[in-house]
Amino acid sequence: MTMYNTLKPTLFVFLVILLTSGQFKLSATELSIIPKPNQIVVSKGEFTFTPTTTIYVNENSATNVAQYFEHLLNPATGFKLTIKEYSTGQFQKNSVYLIIDKSMKQAEGYQLNVTSEHITVTAKTAKGLFYGVQTVRQLLPAKIEQQFPINNVRWSVPAVQIKDNPRFAYRGMHLDVGRHFYSVEFIKKYIDLIALHKLNKFHWHLTEDQGWRIEIKQYPKLTTVGGYRDGTVYGHPWDENTRNDKVNYGGFYSQAEIKDIVAYAKERFVTIIPEIDLPGHTVAALAAYPELACSGKSFNVRSKWGVSKDVLCPSETTFTFIENVLNEVMDLFPSEYIHIGGDEAPKDRWKASPLAQQVIKDNHLKDEFELQSYFIKRLEKMLNKRNRKLIGWDEILEGGLSDTATVMFWRSWGENKKHIQQVLEQGNPVIMTPVSHLYFDYYQSESMDEPLVWGAYLPLKKVYSYDPVFDGLTDKQAQHVMGAQGNLWTEYIQTERMVEYQSQPRMAAVAELTWSAKQDKSWSSFITRLDKHFNRLTAMDVNASTSVYNVYGEFSEDKKTITLNTDGENHRIRYTIDGSQPTHQSAVYHAPINLDKTLHIRAIAENKETLQHFGDYKQSYINHLAVNKEITFMGETSANLHALGREILTDGIISHNRHTIRNKWFGEKNKTMIAIIDLESATKVSKVTFGFQPEKGIRMISPKQTIVDVSTDGQHWDNLALHETSNAYNSGQSSIEIAFSSHKARYIRLTTVEGYRFDEIIVE
Repeated sequence: MTMYNTLKPTLFVFLVILLTSGQFKLSATELSIIPKPNQIVVSKGEFTFTPTTTIYVNENSATNVAQYFEHLLNPATGFKLTIKEYSTGQFQKNSVYLIIDKSMKQAEGYQLNVTSEHITVTAKTAKGLFYGVQTVRQLLPAKIEQQFPINNVRWSVPAVQIKDNPRFAYRGMHLDVGRHFYSVEFIKKYIDLIALHKLNKFHWHLTEDQGWRIEIKQYPKLTTVGGYRDGTVYGHPWDENTRNDKVNYGGFYSQAEIKDIVAYAKERFVTIIPEIDLPGHTVAALAAYPELACSGKSFNVRSKWGVSKDVLCPSETTFTFIENVLNEVMDLFPSEYIHIGGDEAPKDRWKASPLAQQVIKDNHLKDEFELQSYFIKRLEKMLNKRNRKLIGWDEILEGGLSDTATVMFWRSWGENKKHIQQVLEQGNPVIMTPVSHLYFDYYQSESMDEPLVWGAYLPLKKVYSYDPVFDGLTDKQAQHVMGAQGNLWTEYIQTERMVEYQSQPRMAAVAELTWSAKQDKSWSSFITRLDKHFNRLTAMDVNASTSVYNVYGEFSEDKKTITLNTDGENHRIRYTIDGSQPTHQSAVYHAPINLDKTLHIRAIAENKETLQHFGDYKQSYINHLAVNKEITFMGETSANLHALGREILTDGIISHNRHTIRNKWFGEKNKTMIAIIDLESATKVSKVTFGFQPEKGIRMISPKQTIVDVSTDGQHWDNLALHETSNAYNSGQSSIEIAFSSHKARYIRLTTVEGYRFDEIIVE
């Protein structure tokens, strides 16, 4: 062996270490591959596709992948590439080779070698070849995604050597079509996005209280009745002015359409896991077949969101119905796994049902929770008869879990982590879908410009930070973590463009946290690669959110300064402090802003190259008489809120941002607050302003009445104002302003009757 051959492997490893650690910028910027491959070596040169490029395959199983690739390239390039059989021999120039090598270890792994003369993708299976093709796709110019001929584009791929395989076997995305219905064409587009990101599971949530979306031939009323509701309640349940649009809404997928979608997904190596939610979330089914309920009453398909107390009754009629439905579902979906829901099934109806109580007695069950376990285990036997496996939400643990069920954990906080560890220790497979990191019906930025969704704040950075194997798991337990998926519930996702907006680019983060090696994950690298990924999504006509570039603010611990940030690597911040809209000419942010006077800060992120603007961050600091003054509470205010009073209500900070409800808003529904502010010395006051956010979707509450009393000694009080303020919220006001004749006072007593939620009490 020559010295060259001895050193060559070492040099390869050295290059891989440099490139995967981000020291060579080429791997992070010019090679915008998501998810990040395990090993990359960049060489000089490039391969360029031409009309005469030939694709070679060595097995029939590779032919379908070759055809997919050819169809992918054709619209934008106009090339009709020839596919030929390859046996052995020297590689031809201007050729692509898709080679099955069964000696390789990883079923979904691949190796990619690009030179100026040819591209070679080698894999153990056709699935691995497909993922290699997705990498080649991402190395091509983004315009390859467009569905019409593009002239004057060099269809080139940089010379690289990549060795890659996924970290987890289960890499999924979920979509709820029960609350809102989407076309067959869009479901295929969603599957295409799943495939682009090397995800392999599509969890299709097909039934809900608000609509049954899958044709079941034995029970036609499931779709003719259960597939439509007579209106939709828009606005959150806790908002003060929700409305029902009274518009008939619905739709369903025929069995022919489902077969077509399943075949489409199979070509892209995406397994569809159908979910038929049982025994709860079944009001649409009860509307069609009320005899399945315990109550004996009739039902309407539910028009509002939330959890219904009405569930399936555990009768033999119900179990016959379920088995017939599941048999038709299994006929349509070849997936090894069938999801049966099992979540949010209140026990009220079972407690009141003589039939349910008799089932508990006859089967020696302890209570309604064990009845739920009995219910789920009967469903599992139905699936097992046809060699299928059951997946359920983590509520299927209630009353006892079978040894073979797979648990999808969405409640992953606090004590529930112990439950996860117990399930893993038992050996049950687990899929992680925590609401804390992977629920995509949450807001993506602080901006009030974000479209209305369910609630909470989940920026892309937090999605990316998630690790399915959380701290504290043993190696034995970690072996049973199958992977993770992003969940998109659609109560407020009315359109297909909104589905895209809420799922992209979060899907890219899911791809990387489930595919890439843990040690290779890098937020800085990801956000840099995302710049070019956005171009690809745009070319695919995907309405991706760019909220990741929006400005966000962080206060110092003493609240004397605010720091502005953006996660855009190629972005600067422009801002104003007088409340005016920032422009290209506004000041560039460099250092924390002092909060020593009244400021109305607005900020945008600006791409340094394109000058495109992102977001409109707003934050006010009001320097008023009550800033940092002591505040005490009487009346019905909960004890746990007392300590937050000074921190929130008299800190001078007024939020204009949606997500800060959880740490900047103070209040309670239907309770009366009495708050006393000590100004420390007698001072002339003439106005009190309660600041709150009028936009829907953040649980703001305006009080019925607002009363202002003042005192110089804290004993004798003068009433200065009593205002009827119950319409302030609905009228769109951002504050309740109460002015009165100038009065000397040390103490201000404020009473808000029957509910309140404020972010500041301003005394002037």
